[in-house]
Amino acid sequence: MDNFACRPESDRGSRSLQVPNLAASPGDLDPIRLGVDPAGTAGQPPAALWTMLAFALNHARPATRETWVPGASSIRCDNPHMASPTVFVSSTFYDLRYIRESLKRMIETLGYNAVLSEDGAVFYDPATSASESCFKEVPSVDLFVLIIGGRYGSLARNSDKSVTNGEYQTAIRQHIPVFALVEQGTANDFELYRANASRPDVLASISFPHADSPKIFEFIEEVQTRAQNNAIAPFRNFSDIESYLRQQWAGMMYAFLRRGTEERQMADSLTMLTQVNSRIELLAEQILKNVGSPLDRIVVKTLQRMLTSRAIADLRYVHINPTPADIVRYDSFDECASAYGKRFKESKDSTVISSDGYIAVSRLKENRNEYRGLRSYILELLKESSVSAEDLVAYDFGGDLPKSPGTKSRVPAPGGPLHDV
Repeated sequence: MDNFACRPESDRGSRSLQVPNLAASPGDLDPIRLGVDPAGTAGQPPAALWTMLAFALNHARPATRETWVPGASSIRCDNPHMASPTVFVSSTFYDLRYIRESLKRMIETLGYNAVLSEDGAVFYDPATSASESCFKEVPSVDLFVLIIGGRYGSLARNSDKSVTNGEYQTAIRQHIPVFALVEQGTANDFELYRANASRPDVLASISFPHADSPKIFEFIEEVQTRAQNNAIAPFRNFSDIESYLRQQWAGMMYAFLRRGTEERQMADSLTMLTQVNSRIELLAEQILKNVGSPLDRIVVKTLQRMLTSRAIADLRYVHINPTPADIVRYDSFDECASAYGKRFKESKDSTVISSDGYIAVSRLKENRNEYRGLRSYILELLKESSVSAEDLVAYDFGGDLPKSPGTKSRVPAPGGPLHDV
């Protein structure tokens, strides 16, 4: 957009059509006065149908209420709490004002909210510049339509970029879906510019009829060279813009619906796998009861508990894979990590854990407590089954280790010296 302040209400025109009292007859609803094309437009019924509908609506409602006529400037649902997408239209103003007006009508016909700076939809904070107010508005929208024409536009305050360029960069930083279009003549000039980009002497001699500044081409390149959200389509007239946006937004809706379906299908699959896993666990438990030793059952129960432990998951994240015997062997979370040559370092981030050992203070505290609880659980299982910790460690190493009466077994720690158990 240009650095364009709000126009007076009389100049802007009404943002919606209000008909406070149409109680006389359908003939009083003049299509031309209502701003409706009497012949209808592509994909829309003739104006006569709209006028009949408006007459019916007014007779079905109290005459003091607003009536919103379909096919005029906008359509609005009576439910004020119903959410609808907000679309920010970004472009220079003076050369594309008719495109912007048509875009506003199309957006509102779809039931969306259109945000155009000249329409009073942007709050111009007296404490900041008009361009900064536009930048502040962008993060609150859902979709961003960028129209690039032959004018680069006004520069933003304290910047060598245009206001339109700044609005686009704000949308990208906020991860807002961008739908970019460029006027066909400007797109043709851009191809000529790109073909001679390595020859500045030739570029200096070329006059581009559809671009008032080479910065327009740099702007187009900025859009195209992004790794994602970089599509840009040429247009000859508003019909091209409308067709492109309708197709893109329909595709977005389809993707949203498919994603929801796939998520539900995946949830069903996970539920089924969970049920299958529960059955396998039950069968394994029954098999262990019949043919397994008490130590086998302890190890299976411990492994099941470890699968749901975030403390163990965090150890595995830093490439530590503790066994049930390790949990018994090492008294604390930090001692277990140290035995594998790792040392956790506290981080100020509230949730982070990194592969190089940085972990949030709160998360480290939770892991320490959970590790102690897991160790107590294993020791309780050993006690209930009259199995010693030495037997569990020996089981972990695949066989019995030599023990002397009245002495502790000495077992090798992973990558370190012997630790008493």
